[in-house]
Amino acid sequence: LINSTQQIGGSVGTALLNTIATSVTATYLHAHGVLGSVAAATGAAAAGGATAATVTAGTVHGFAVAFAIAALVLGLAIIVVASFINAEPGAGGEVANLGNQPGDGEGGREDAEGDGRAAPAYLPA
Repeated sequence: LINSTQQIGGSVGTALLNTIATSVTATYLHAHGVLGSVAAATGAAAAGGATAATVTAGTVHGFAVAFAIAALVLGLAIIVVASFINAEPGAGGEVANLGNQPGDGEGGREDAEGDGRAAPAYLPA
């Protein structure tokens, strides 16, 4: 379930950022007098209607905005995760003794056959 959620989240996130980059690029090109699709804009640039630099600048602008939005989402996620951490700094504590360590004498599975070795944990008692 966790792996599937990560895969779906990654694909939806990538699709969303791609949509943002494409929309911003199209808006930039339209605002700078390039009408139609990017393929038409590239053809227009070759014909002298719009420069290739305008198309390139629009693409870079779209990626920059998408990257800024991704960074903003990451920053918000860091703030949310940091707010859920409620342990005091240095409040480590000790690991609980489960009482099943060989040779500890506290309910462990030691020396089941009398040869000084502990019985494997997967064997029934």
